[in-house]
Amino acid sequence: MFELFFDIETKSFFDDTGNGDPAQLGVSIVSVYFRETDDQTGEMVSFWEHQIPDMWSLFRKADRIIGFNTLGFDVPVLKPYAPSDFAKLPHFDIYSKIKEFNLGHAASLNRIAKDTLSLFKIDNPANTI
Repeated sequence: MFELFFDIETKSFFDDTGNGDPAQLGVSIVSVYFRETDDQTGEMVSFWEHQIPDMWSLFRKADRIIGFNTLGFDVPVLKPYAPSDFAKLPHFDIYSKIKEFNLGHAASLNRIAKDTLSLFKIDNPANTI
């Protein structure tokens, strides 16, 4: 099974756009890690905004697309750049699964890292914009 993990960094904050539409944030970079399930190695690549059209072949090849809050944030941010079938691809959103199994209660990535690894995310989101 070909698995693809991804995360994006945006050009703007919601406060900068004046609305809550993720599609208005713009994409700085998309980082992608892909592998065959249970392989010890994989490959990581990043795509700057002008390279985004080149990444869709990897997404279409994936049996499972994995990320954290990807359906609620990353997929909507990528909508202006994405082919029409992007949202229909086989997504596994870790955030959605945690919320589902936690009786509707959400948990931030920082909270999950703290509770499971006793660590916090290292960087401030403002450093990615």
